[in-house]
Amino acid sequence: MVIVDLETVKKHLRVFHDDEDTEIGLYRDAAESIVTQHLDREVVAAGETPTAADGIAATPAIVSAILL
Repeated sequence: MVIVDLETVKKHLRVFHDDEDTEIGLYRDAAESIVTQHLDREVVAAGETPTAADGIAATPAIVSAILL
């Protein structure tokens, strides 16, 4: 599940080409996994509805943590 889309990550990194999309996507996936594990709950992209009872939509703070 993608919480922060690739274009947002690339904009944050100031990457304007597609040469490293695969690698950036892997880093993004790892960051999302770590943040989700730390929160110990389902996190979905902003505007989406979680399926778990204690799930949450990504807040700006969660997105910032993923981008760090």
